[in-house]
Amino acid sequence: MQATWIQDLRDDWPQRSVRALVMAFAGVLVGALAVLTNGNLVIPVALPIGLGVLLAIVTHPSATFSLLLFCTLLFEQYQIFGLEAPLTLRVPFFENFNNSIGVPLPTNPVEVLLGTVGGSWLIAGVVTRRIRFQANPLQGPMLGLMGMLFFFFAFGIARGGVFNIALWEIRALFYLGISFFVGSQIIRTHKQVVTNTWCILLPVSIKGFQGVWRWLVDLGGDIGDIHAITSHECAIFIMTSFVFSMALVTFHGPRSMLIYTAATAPTTFITFIYAQRRIAYGCLVFGMIMLFLYLPKKLKKIGLALTLAAIPVIGVYFAAFWNNTGGLGMPVQQVRSIFGEDATGEVDSSNTYRDVEKFNLIETIRTYPAGVGFGNKYLIVIPLDEVDFPLWDYIPHNCILWMWVKTGFVGIAAFYICIGLMVIQLTIDFRTTTRPLYKCLIVMAVVFLICQVVVAYYDLQLTFYRNMVYLGSLLAMMIPVHAEAKRNERLGLTCDDPHPTHLDDDPEGAPCR
Repeated sequence: MQATWIQDLRDDWPQRSVRALVMAFAGVLVGALAVLTNGNLVIPVALPIGLGVLLAIVTHPSATFSLLLFCTLLFEQYQIFGLEAPLTLRVPFFENFNNSIGVPLPTNPVEVLLGTVGGSWLIAGVVTRRIRFQANPLQGPMLGLMGMLFFFFAFGIARGGVFNIALWEIRALFYLGISFFVGSQIIRTHKQVVTNTWCILLPVSIKGFQGVWRWLVDLGGDIGDIHAITSHECAIFIMTSFVFSMALVTFHGPRSMLIYTAATAPTTFITFIYAQRRIAYGCLVFGMIMLFLYLPKKLKKIGLALTLAAIPVIGVYFAAFWNNTGGLGMPVQQVRSIFGEDATGEVDSSNTYRDVEKFNLIETIRTYPAGVGFGNKYLIVIPLDEVDFPLWDYIPHNCILWMWVKTGFVGIAAFYICIGLMVIQLTIDFRTTTRPLYKCLIVMAVVFLICQVVVAYYDLQLTFYRNMVYLGSLLAMMIPVHAEAKRNERLGLTCDDPHPTHLDDDPEGAPCR
């Protein structure tokens, strides 16, 4: 017995020695910091905690990337006007450290996580001399988009643009590219796809519950003149979860996800309505249309019949609530406000502002057909009302015309070509993938990708950090999807059966039978 214990000690002494040295070094470091800070224990305690977190990030890059996606959808980036800041806004996840905690670093937790995860992957590959680059057809269009942004960033600075403002303009779009390229190297297995899918569904459902809490508890069931109970982009995120839920039903996706989305649907739907985002309502309709287009021929007839049957019901609903300003009539009033006055006789002032802004952007495009580059203002031909946004004359609501203003005809053409190539590739993978979960994710990705462009025509979506990280991560999740689709293509397998005999938990991706 004693001999065995001694032998174990001899075998483990190298690891025990390393641990003892690390603990001794940490103890000396903490003690030295306590002395240097005159007994302030905040920094000595925070440093080892920070180092521990950093070590966890480096050793578990996949889990860290999933955490990044979860936090991106959970925490707000901007204050919701008229409401007290919720806990999810008080966490400065998107704010630079020099503003949030006073540390002179012009970076934020999003960039730290992306840089650490990507750096750990690269360093591990260099050290082991086994850099496994995971190629995918989506990487070409994304690389083209990022290259175009780099070019017009330099072009704008060369034309006299402000460097810092140019960085602010394209910062979110670079999040799109970095989250995609980092995620495409980290997400490699079906299990990781499932984990990241849950990291989308969970925070979206939390935002749904949070919205209902604000409506019932904070506002007493009456939103009054408050224009939204959640962030603008949250309505788009909820829309993607609705499309995913409908796809789960259609393609017989994982039962656990279907049960969860069905159980949380009431609160997310109420929050979706009270978010009062007109374009989000339109995107949901578009998502249903896209889902119909992806249906097999057998189900398209059923879907068409249900749609025709729903048209009279929708017509009766609009007629009955045309002048109703309550919660049930809110979607109708949002539609009415697009074309003019709502039931209260008020004209949405945001429509007028956007019309003037659009005129100025079009005049800038006509004056500078090659683009003005990032960091330069667009022309103010007709004066605009003052708004509480310091970059209002650099970044307008209409981000599509903004992209055209900054990059000219060549840039906007390249932008649409890249988006189109991604949609085409995802559609090709949809035809050959056999996993129901993957089919559902492809439909959600296509809808989100297209709707992001549609919404950007009316709002600042291309410059929102949350949108771009979410979109980049979702596209990165398509890497294993493409790998499975290519394997099935080599085997000559397709899956047009809407109810395949298939287990999503099968790591090898069993083909439809």
